[in-house]
Order: sequence, then C-alpha cells, then structure tokens
Amino acid sequence: MAEFNGMPADQHINRSIYEVVPDVADLTKLRIDEVREARAALPRRVIDRKNPVTGDINSYAVHWYPVFGKDGEVQAVGSIAEDITTERQHEKMLQHIARELQYRVRNTLANVVALVDQATRSTRGPAQTLSVLKSRIGVLVITYGRLTETNWGPTSLVALL
Repeated sequence: MAEFNGMPADQHINRSIYEVVPDVADLTKLRIDEVREARAALPRRVIDRKNPVTGDINSYAVHWYPVFGKDGEVQAVGSIAEDITTERQHEKMLQHIARELQYRVRNTLANVVALVDQATRSTRGPAQTLSVLKSRIGVLVITYGRLTETNWGPTSLVALL
C-alpha cells in the first residue's frame, strides 16, 4: 500500500480508506459492498491512478475477496493490488509494433504487386518477363535486408546499389 499511495506503512494504521487513498475511496467502498452482497470474490479489476510520489499514471490489477468468520458470514473484505504498469506499457508497445509490421508488410506487398504489373506490361516473352521479375524482387529483398540491418534508419545509397 505504501507504494500505492506514497505514505510510509506506519501511517496506514488506524486510518480509514478515505484518509489513506481518498482518490479511490468511493470505488473501494463500492467494491467492498459488492463483495459483501455477492459473498464471493470479484473478477480482477484494473485501476489507473496517478502515483503521488512520481506523478506517473500507474495501473493496478485489484482482486477483491470475502473473508468469512466462523459463523459463515462475511467478516471482512480483503484485496490484493498488483502493479501492472510495466505489463500494460509492454502491451501498448507490442500493439504499436504489430501496427508498424502490418504497415510494412502491406507496403512490401504493394511493391511486389507494382513490380509484377510493371513486368507484365512489357513486350517481353513469358520467360524473360519472369527473369526480370525475379531479378527485381531479388533487388527488393536486398534493399529490405539493408534497411533492416540499420533498423530502418539511415542507409547509404551506395550500399543499396
């Protein structure tokens, strides 16, 4: 909890949720009431909140569960909050990479289609057209190889030629 709200652990003792994490106190009260009513654990919920220490937006996966007394009644509600900020950042990065890959694959296929169109418009015979097409696609492969060696950064035109 100290990481969650930036307060030392000893400052949590004998304090209400409204004193410890006022920005999520109403949500916490709602979840506690839900668990008491359902008499069962809730599905994992994700909470995004500003870290009071760093100012960053952090994501937490929170699990809420009932604690039963000897009489079988809900005596308390427990929760476990797991910081999943890094995992969510990785998910966003993977989504970005997937979009970039889709773009590059579509662009590459469009280049191949253009090469095929250009090769088939010539007056050459089928064998010569196929040879020219293979050669041009081979050059495309080499070009993409050089670009990926530099992670699509600056590449010398001399190296491509």
